[in-house]
Amino acid sequence: MEKLSRKLGTIVLGAMLSATALLATPKDAAAQNPWFFYVDGGYSILTGDASDAFKSGFTTNVAFGQILADRFALGLFGGVGFHSGKELGVLPAGDKLGNATVWRYGVWGGVNALEPVNPWDVWFGAGVGLGTISFGESILFGNTIPGASETKFMLQGNLAVSRQVSQQVALGINGTFYIIFTEGSSWTAIPLTAYVSIIP
Repeated sequence: MEKLSRKLGTIVLGAMLSATALLATPKDAAAQNPWFFYVDGGYSILTGDASDAFKSGFTTNVAFGQILADRFALGLFGGVGFHSGKELGVLPAGDKLGNATVWRYGVWGGVNALEPVNPWDVWFGAGVGLGTISFGESILFGNTIPGASETKFMLQGNLAVSRQVSQQVALGINGTFYIIFTEGSSWTAIPLTAYVSIIP
């Protein structure tokens, strides 16, 4: 599994470098394929086994890239989510589960389902990358368990709806589902966010 994770990490790194090279276009091409910058904030709802031990919490994400042929986009993304450990009834008094911080980063691509002349945009997107989950120190049955982290392959899909409020700024809402293929049970969540997208 460790070898597989290394191979996947190499593939993702290569994809990120390829995307960076693609985004470094000449100025005349950039006029037709404008750059965009995206930032959001919201609530990340944990699903699956992760929701049994950790609470849903705040998340924020950023992305930058280029809009291609008016209706397609390609870029790099990064995000972080903060999840507090739950008080589990099976634990003795004074015991606590450490918090979890989830980092996601990789390559994203999307397509706008509406015509470019429409002030509204409906983006369907997908991303591939790596997810790093950092667990804080826990006290379980009187024993201190040091914090640890693991980085694994990650996939995500999203649906975003936005409206242009000026020539350079759009405001919208975004729903994402992601899965990090951790050992044993995968870590899954649904971040729901509000965002601003800027075309300089």
